[in-house]
Amino acid sequence: MSAAVRGTMFGLLLIFFILTASNSILNAAPVKDNVCSKPMDIAFIMDVSGSIGRKGLKTMKGYAKMVVDHFGMSDQGNHYAIMTFAKDPRILVDFNTFTGSTAKSANLKFKIHQMHRIDWNGGSFIDKALLAANSTLFTVGAGMRQNALKAAIIMTDGIQTKHRGPFTSPYKAARGLQTKGVQLIAAGIGTAVDVIELMDITGKMENVFSVGRLPEPANLELIARTLCSKPTAVPTTSTPLK
Repeated sequence: MSAAVRGTMFGLLLIFFILTASNSILNAAPVKDNVCSKPMDIAFIMDVSGSIGRKGLKTMKGYAKMVVDHFGMSDQGNHYAIMTFAKDPRILVDFNTFTGSTAKSANLKFKIHQMHRIDWNGGSFIDKALLAANSTLFTVGAGMRQNALKAAIIMTDGIQTKHRGPFTSPYKAARGLQTKGVQLIAAGIGTAVDVIELMDITGKMENVFSVGRLPEPANLELIARTLCSKPTAVPTTSTPLK
């Protein structure tokens, strides 16, 4: 698929999404103060490759902090994890890092504030990050709670590195997380977002958001409604990119 065609598709899909999402916000019931009825384990999976750059990293950090402020954090409530990726995934915070008296939003936000590393030449291996999130992050050993709602917010431009050897399509790489009941949210970062690939990751358009395109309160409420809903079955068909 040519870049021009993909760009046109992205524009049309984004316009449709913004109109649909805005109408949903106006007509939906307000989110409860405690956001969801059950505690959540939320992972931020953040692209720190050269295509994101320092401006994109700043955007991701600010957005992650807003998510934490919106959903809250406590020992019996919501827990968080942070994974970054470029060539290889790296866990900065797992679900065990902040528990007990340390499970406070300020502690997590300070950790986010300290993030500064960009891998300019490492590529963007979204597939490795999704596979690692399933095998090493969303596990009991890493603090995942069996009775909690589970969600991963993938912040990326959606451009999988494909020219440096074998890779797994993001669609296939995401299936392990979906099988575990992890809600997948894709937050597009930057102006050259591959929305088709982001849809392959999440399995549906309503789980794809463009950071900065919607007013942040509306964006966060849309994410809240998505995370609080029951995960859908793993899709059986897709159109993964070649």
